[in-house]
Amino acid sequence: GPPCNRVTTMIRSRVKRVLSVQSHVVHGYVGNKSATFPLQLLGYEVDAVNSVQFCCHTGYPSFTGTILGGEDLDKLVDGLEANELLGGRNAYSHLLTGYIGSATFLRSVLRLLSKLRERGEGETLRYVCDPVLGDNGKMYVPEELVEIYRRDVLPMASVATPNQFEIETLTGSTIRSEGDAARACDELHALGVPIVVVTTLDYALSRGVVLMMLSEKRTDASVQHVVEVPQLDARFTGSGDLTSALLLAWMHEHPADLPLALEKTAASVYGVLEATARRVPERRYGDLVVPPELDIVGSKPILEDPPLRADDGSQRFVATVAGLDRDVTAVLFDLDHSADLDDLKAWLAARNVAALDPTSLEDALASVSSRGCLLYVTDRPVAEPFDPRCVRVALLRDAPRPGETPRFAISTLGALRRFFPRPPSSRDGRARDASLPQ
Repeated sequence: GPPCNRVTTMIRSRVKRVLSVQSHVVHGYVGNKSATFPLQLLGYEVDAVNSVQFCCHTGYPSFTGTILGGEDLDKLVDGLEANELLGGRNAYSHLLTGYIGSATFLRSVLRLLSKLRERGEGETLRYVCDPVLGDNGKMYVPEELVEIYRRDVLPMASVATPNQFEIETLTGSTIRSEGDAARACDELHALGVPIVVVTTLDYALSRGVVLMMLSEKRTDASVQHVVEVPQLDARFTGSGDLTSALLLAWMHEHPADLPLALEKTAASVYGVLEATARRVPERRYGDLVVPPELDIVGSKPILEDPPLRADDGSQRFVATVAGLDRDVTAVLFDLDHSADLDDLKAWLAARNVAALDPTSLEDALASVSSRGCLLYVTDRPVAEPFDPRCVRVALLRDAPRPGETPRFAISTLGALRRFFPRPPSSRDGRARDASLPQ
């Protein structure tokens, strides 16, 4: 057969083991059915515990099956422990949890987590927690689970992956903007979660896009990154479970470049959803419409090699990560007047961000004191820092076509000691964030 692509080979050279505790269905793709195959494709051994086992997901007219209780989980863990399958060479590198329907089961998960960390023998176990509570304003689980997640579970998590409804429920907040989302992430950071990924931000649906936000807690502050993908005219089930699994894999592969992990995750998830919408029909039962089941197996190439760019090198879909500063009040455009950024200005204006177009760097610097922090936006790669008072430098990835959403990436700069009067002359507009000074 053809040789493995470089990314897959690189991941498979370091096989890791995941214990995945979430729902299971005989037919379809939610829970462990959405997570297991993608993780295996990316080089992970996956052991699955099914918190529930149903014939199909609960969106069908009827469903039957069994629910695993907390004592049942304890017995499974006792059996693994008795056979020395929790530690040593069999130690799990990751625990992934999804749908959990009762307080007793959730507390058993906590006992499991403690045992896994005790048996790790010096290895750091990463706990990726998808706090499944509900979606679209509707709770799927008992209300008592909210406080257990807040008080007991999230403080133990390495990564949390709520959707917008879930993070609003956990924090008691309402999210209507990127700033609201960043502040909600900070509340979860305060509980002890180092990395929070809001897997869907619904407030942007009116613009025909879906946003994902990754927030990383650092020593003195948090840093947020957002990826934007087009909204598809379809409904899906199991996409959140797929997202959490891919985040686990790509964040492990790119621990020093979490925006890239977010970008790869978004690329694969969007690719799977787009393929599903094209290839898998929905089901109708009278007035009830059941969304198409995810085309996980048919999307194998997309999962192994996220389609960040088309074959000709052009941008294939909007998966460019932008670092956010929630207090940005001004944007500094195009000091050398080399870029056509009207569409980008309109895009930012729609977000109530002021646009400056100064004739010189001096004019721009004069406005800093009155407007707060600035963004510098150019279509050229940035080889050296500019203004020491600018907190971020942005690079326009691809000049927007008429009517197309601009794609740009932003890198955070540290304390700078000098600035330059003009951008460097290089024209390689495809430089990544990693090429910018950190």
